[in-house]
Amino acid sequence: MLTANRIQRLLESMHPAAWEPFPVWPDFGFEAGYRPRIWSTDQDVTIQMDAPGRKIEDFEVAIERNRIQVSMQGSLYDSEDDLKFRARERSDGQQKIDFTLPFAADPEQTSVEYKHGVLQIIARKPEQELPRKLEVRQG
Repeated sequence: MLTANRIQRLLESMHPAAWEPFPVWPDFGFEAGYRPRIWSTDQDVTIQMDAPGRKIEDFEVAIERNRIQVSMQGSLYDSEDDLKFRARERSDGQQKIDFTLPFAADPEQTSVEYKHGVLQIIARKPEQELPRKLEVRQG
């Protein structure tokens, strides 16, 4: 019978290379509640972050070549003087996160939207980065 202790010993005995297919989530500098979702298509890269309770004024998004920086500031609460937190999923104050894209993003082709507590950034790939079909000719 496999017990929790036996499973733990089994996992500890495995060679470290066995864990290489399971990368550790990178530390972006945000609390766990602000961990982003990132995906790409042939045309663009999308970044989404849950940030409920924020106002549009709390966000600042800057683009410099292939880097997107998201800053959040402000408090989720009107006054924290009387509050004694026992646990918090997200923290207040200023927080910053940098994303490095595999291409230089054009600010004119990038959209930023905050809707229903989710910040979404869509950076379109430049024309020269887009995949192109080549014609196959008879040789």
